[in-house]
Amino acid sequence: MALHCRESKGCLTVTVSPEYCSIKTIAARLDCSISTVESYTNRGLLPQPKKRGTLVRWKWSEVQEMMDGLAEKDQEPQDPILRAIHAS
Repeated sequence: MALHCRESKGCLTVTVSPEYCSIKTIAARLDCSISTVESYTNRGLLPQPKKRGTLVRWKWSEVQEMMDGLAEKDQEPQDPILRAIHAS
């Protein structure tokens, strides 16, 4: 569970992010559209959601792990020779 604190005008606001999030919450947290979340999920860029009855939720920690992994992949050189140099 993630805690986010913010102070404004002398008041402290604490927001607790749920461990399991709806598609709307995932889209808001990733600053993208719901259709982007659906697309990323279908393409394997985001994890598959958990389903219980009609309830569909993504585990936020799994989403973070996959997004962090994508960021690391983006930093890898695309050239196979450079990739081999960086690997050694």
